[in-house]
Amino acid sequence: YYDDTFSIDIKKPMQISRTGTAAWLIDGRSSQIITKNPQAFIKPKRQNDKHRASADKVNLLFNHWLREILKQSPQPIREFVKNLLVRGEAWVNPVWNEYWDSERDNYIPITFLTPDPLNIYSSPVENKGIPESVVIWQKVSPRMVKKLYPKWVEPKAYKTKELVDWLGYYDKGNRYFEADGVDVEGEGLQVNICGFVPFVHSYSGFGKESPDGDPATLTVGRLDKVMGILAQECRMNSDFVTIFNKFAQPKVDIEPDIGVEVDVEKAKNSYDMSAGVVNIIQAGTHVKEGLRILPSQEAFQFFANIRARIAMEAPPIMAGLPTGTSGRQEDIEQQPAYCAGWPLKINAVLDI
Repeated sequence: YYDDTFSIDIKKPMQISRTGTAAWLIDGRSSQIITKNPQAFIKPKRQNDKHRASADKVNLLFNHWLREILKQSPQPIREFVKNLLVRGEAWVNPVWNEYWDSERDNYIPITFLTPDPLNIYSSPVENKGIPESVVIWQKVSPRMVKKLYPKWVEPKAYKTKELVDWLGYYDKGNRYFEADGVDVEGEGLQVNICGFVPFVHSYSGFGKESPDGDPATLTVGRLDKVMGILAQECRMNSDFVTIFNKFAQPKVDIEPDIGVEVDVEKAKNSYDMSAGVVNIIQAGTHVKEGLRILPSQEAFQFFANIRARIAMEAPPIMAGLPTGTSGRQEDIEQQPAYCAGWPLKINAVLDI
């Protein structure tokens, strides 16, 4: 739905007209949470000069890291929030930055990756968002694998494949990587020098824990509960666009008198509907404007109700648009709009 490629049961001559509403719901909400200048703040453990000075140094370091993180592409903070909204969960994978130089201030020692949750399979047992074990399964470029892992003995099909299967595994004490079924290091199971699984997990907050502990009920995205109404909007929008296109190209009916024979193909090819053209009509025939039927007022109202229902999911006030004639009215409308995204904001702040 976010990519606007979902299927709609529309048959010819109707044509699908996409609206991009799902992406608007995601991108609009993420832009409300993500700031251009995020700040980190660590409170001192104790209220004395020593601990305040220590906290100031940590804050200075973290804010420097944030400025460097904002320079990454794709942008990790934005990707993290979008994964929460689209997938219903998000992951952060801190990895060692090979380009870090302690003598320079241009880099930070860690790069924060935000892998797609569809490629992560983790243990349901977590401690503060860190699972007991993680399996990464995804498609990667074999050339990238060869560059990062020179010891990788590529299979014979290496040069003919654009993508190969990548398998990664982490637990507290071990790690393992393979590409296309071949160990990339040639050493088998390796020691995880981190001493913990370098992945942090977060749920969006739109789901609810199930009685049997099924984690799938927690991975609820922003669009999961509104897919039906998004499909309705796309279907009705497609109907209207098709009808309006036909309405913009009026039909012409040629009505012959009794006993007059008309060559249908010749009449169709000889009648020109361009502006300012003079047409010669066969004697004994009459040209009339064809019947054109537009949707009824009830259909337009129903479509407007669907749009209004979607707008409730992303109130205009959250985009900075005026919605009332007084500050008091805007305050009243602003409160429920903020509350709708509050669980996500809490998760985003805590995990990032």
